[in-house]
Amino acid sequence: MNNLLFIAFNRPDLTRTSLGALLELEWDNIAVYVDGPRTESEKGIVKKTATVIRELTRELNHVHITERLTNWGCRRNVANAVNQFFSTYGAGWVFEDDIKIFDPNALKDLRANWTKQGHLALYGNQPTSPEVTETTNNGHYPIWGWYLSFARAPQFNGLSIFRVFQRSISTRGIIGGLRFMWVYIKTLLGILDTWDSIYTAWCLCNKVKCYTATQKIIENIGFDERATHTKKIPKDYPL
Repeated sequence: MNNLLFIAFNRPDLTRTSLGALLELEWDNIAVYVDGPRTESEKGIVKKTATVIRELTRELNHVHITERLTNWGCRRNVANAVNQFFSTYGAGWVFEDDIKIFDPNALKDLRANWTKQGHLALYGNQPTSPEVTETTNNGHYPIWGWYLSFARAPQFNGLSIFRVFQRSISTRGIIGGLRFMWVYIKTLLGILDTWDSIYTAWCLCNKVKCYTATQKIIENIGFDERATHTKKIPKDYPL
């Protein structure tokens, strides 16, 4: 089944663009999570984001929209959304509001033919490619548009830090593994409000296979001052 998890917050313009492009395709189930406002002044823009989502999905069936009454923060909100989504549907595609489908037909074709278990990152940068995907085993699980099919839903609590350390070193090498552990520990301590390092740790501990789409399918449209973390295009941005 083609299941979609869409995560939004306080950028109604990006939400209209990114979700609108995704809705050019048909989905069996759509789950949308909108985090609550951090401040009183943010209530209006968050409410506008939720209104855009309801407008876009008004005539669709099998849509479940969760609007947080308070601000859960990036880590808690996304971790809960991802866990609930995969606990319910088992497999599906995940997009945040700053990820736009560059080529809906390419995603449609990939979605129709993809049957492998594991994490599939829509991270390619080739206009066209004879090979649809490639397997990567370097301990990285890009999350700018991704698909997961696995026997268990991702867990964001209860991982053995020793196991995470062991797996990060064995897959990323000493330097890469230590860099990852630095980010991972800061996330656990609440210094960084993010979720991707904990998801990566879960993938590492469970030896989830990672595949990367070689063809350009998505683009990040959210590099601005409203972004929670990445406000400028990083040096290693591949698109």
